[in-house]
Amino acid sequence: MKGEIRLQNAQVVRHSTNPKRFSIETNTECLQLKAHSNHEAEQWIQALKSLQQEFYKRLSWSPSIATEQQELPEDSSLLNFLALKLGEISGFHAEMQEAVDLIPEKVRSSIPGLQKVLKISSKIKQVALDSLRVIDEEGKKTFPKIKISLINDSENIEKSSFRYSATDINEYQETDRKILFEEECKEIEEIEFEDARSDISDEVEKISNDRQISIVPHRKSLPFLRNPNQKINIWKVVKDSIGKELSKITVPVYFNEPLSFIQRFTEDLTYSEIIERACIENDPQLRLALVACFAVSVYANGTNRTMKPFNPLLGETYELETKGFRLISEQVSHHPPVSAMHCEHLKYIYWGNTEVKTHFKGTYIQAVPHGIFHLVLKETNDHIVWHKPKTNIYNIIMGKIYIDNSGSIEISNFNNGDRATIEYKKKGWFEKVTHELEGSVFDNFGNEKYKIEGKWNEAVIIRNVLSDKVVFGYEINQFPEGYEQSYYFSDYAMQLNSPPDYFINLPKTDSRYRPDQRALENGNLKLAASEKWRLEEKQRHVRKKREERGIEYKPRWFYYDHDEWLYKGGYWDYKNSGDFSDLPDIF
Repeated sequence: MKGEIRLQNAQVVRHSTNPKRFSIETNTECLQLKAHSNHEAEQWIQALKSLQQEFYKRLSWSPSIATEQQELPEDSSLLNFLALKLGEISGFHAEMQEAVDLIPEKVRSSIPGLQKVLKISSKIKQVALDSLRVIDEEGKKTFPKIKISLINDSENIEKSSFRYSATDINEYQETDRKILFEEECKEIEEIEFEDARSDISDEVEKISNDRQISIVPHRKSLPFLRNPNQKINIWKVVKDSIGKELSKITVPVYFNEPLSFIQRFTEDLTYSEIIERACIENDPQLRLALVACFAVSVYANGTNRTMKPFNPLLGETYELETKGFRLISEQVSHHPPVSAMHCEHLKYIYWGNTEVKTHFKGTYIQAVPHGIFHLVLKETNDHIVWHKPKTNIYNIIMGKIYIDNSGSIEISNFNNGDRATIEYKKKGWFEKVTHELEGSVFDNFGNEKYKIEGKWNEAVIIRNVLSDKVVFGYEINQFPEGYEQSYYFSDYAMQLNSPPDYFINLPKTDSRYRPDQRALENGNLKLAASEKWRLEEKQRHVRKKREERGIEYKPRWFYYDHDEWLYKGGYWDYKNSGDFSDLPDIF
């Protein structure tokens, strides 16, 4: 049996005893629903509430911004408007009740005024519902409707309304990709860019390449400046993506920042000087504490980086020579998307691979990196390994977007058995403090030697447990002037996509040659969208041909061994040869 209900005039109500159940209610209709699990029920509730909020936001007239001279839109009637506003009252009451439910019972009972407010709010809600009953039938043709299955205790929600299977996603992408691209081009018309007066400073960086030297101008901004307050419709992309792996979802180019993920990957080395300090430290536990600070610092400049890097194409590479190290990264797998990196310095070697699984959780996006990272200090032969924490992006539908890390990580020294733990503190509902962490360093006998504390996006210190002496861990570098208009890039990130013309013997698979992200960096969104479309279609075509011929893809610079991607060697000699005829044409 099918039913339909006008969502914007309804309340989404959790069941009082069964967390799998919830209902969508108006004064005249009620749909009783049951999900497969508690988690799925919560995802549905959050998605429905977000959809209501998005509907309200899209209306061009609202009393909160109206003046006496403003009029209702021509295509609206007074009846429609009243129905909408009365529905909002019910929605606000539900939000208020939900917020109060988060307050402990003992605290609620000690605040008499709170109960009085709730009673008054309930009366207002009832007046709204009585009014809705009168106009409900009259307004049915005015508002969009949501269709959903009515269910018994033994029935489950039909997933087709908000969720797709993996097969459905593939079919949808194959048949409607062109339609999505055309819609994206329409959205692009509203994105604002501004020409940067001068994006190059007088500084240059010399990159030696055996007998040759590349001189790369130091950029102080991107060529075109983006309005950091630009409004974009994220709901259009994520509304059908709850619980899905977002790497499989087509994302419009205006959600991207002009870097590929394998370029963003190299930002791990932004504060590589911490490693150099660890290399000359005699105290093994303090060495480990410094390495722990380095492991934390990889996210230090990312607080406002809410735009998505471009998904690397299979076989795409990126090289970087700076700050005394040289680094090569490669996209070694497309499904699942895996990036590998190898960095060499006179004093250390750093390598790792990561598969970032990104999921939309209804009100926030969670990125979970899977992969191990290694650091070998050559002088002491310390071999230190760790995993990265989860990252959450909150308020993606409404409110101020912010990023926070969560969970704990362990940094272990295989050489002597020392270990460190870092706990990222999760921000509470009513707390203003964010981005805090605390950790400890233990010797191989389990004795605590050092504490690590601070904010990962500001500064971190190391404290000796016995002497209470403080050792500086790191403090974030000053951001470039006006960095907000350059996608909130740090000075380090600003240099990562310098034009390929400045580099000698740059292989044609390097990310700097990507035409879509180069166009985005230059403020040409239409070209960026069309090039992104072309590259993705080209990659699908090549993959299809490869599968038809039964050819197994093998990365050029990395090989798979015991759940890790390791560097084969030979990249820099190959680069110096200047003969790239055997590289695939991926761009």
